[in-house]
Amino acid sequence: MEIDKKSLIIFDVDGTLVESWTENLLPNVRETIAALPTSMKFAFVANQGGPALRSWMEKEGWGNPQGLPTFPEVRDRLISIRETLFGSEPWPILVSSAYQTKDGKWAPIWDESETITCVDKIRFYSHQGQDWRKPNPGMLLAHSLWFELPYNRILFVGKNVDDQAAAKAVMMPFMWAKDFFGWIDNRPFKEIENGK
Repeated sequence: MEIDKKSLIIFDVDGTLVESWTENLLPNVRETIAALPTSMKFAFVANQGGPALRSWMEKEGWGNPQGLPTFPEVRDRLISIRETLFGSEPWPILVSSAYQTKDGKWAPIWDESETITCVDKIRFYSHQGQDWRKPNPGMLLAHSLWFELPYNRILFVGKNVDDQAAAKAVMMPFMWAKDFFGWIDNRPFKEIENGK
């Protein structure tokens, strides 16, 4: 795939750019992104259902909600990752804040006042609708509309079959993070060096 012929690269976040639930960049992420053409545009998508699950637990009195992130914690972590990679450039971050259990039950909307949280100044957008949670393609569709680009001019870089399925649903080119960043066996180099 000729990456330099794309106009936009959309990155999944956890497990693609950083170790999950942290701000620790995975190997070769910073160097690979720095080597991309300066005309390239970037965007982020992330399934972040933790705040919805936390709210559900708090409202119904079960589980350990304190072990899950709040919405501001999710927002601040993702913005910090973007700033680490791109400085002050406010590339848009789209977040699915919907949560689905393994048996298919959806958490209730955790903020009844609005289902879309939009912080324009920092370009952070969160939606509680099921259509944004990957493998549904809602976040990819939104980025395509935002940048006014057809799918064939966009590359989605992700780490799992839900990412791949979201791209496939709209016929958007997809690349595994392991290939994009040069990892082995879909694991970052440091995990292989440590015998994992």
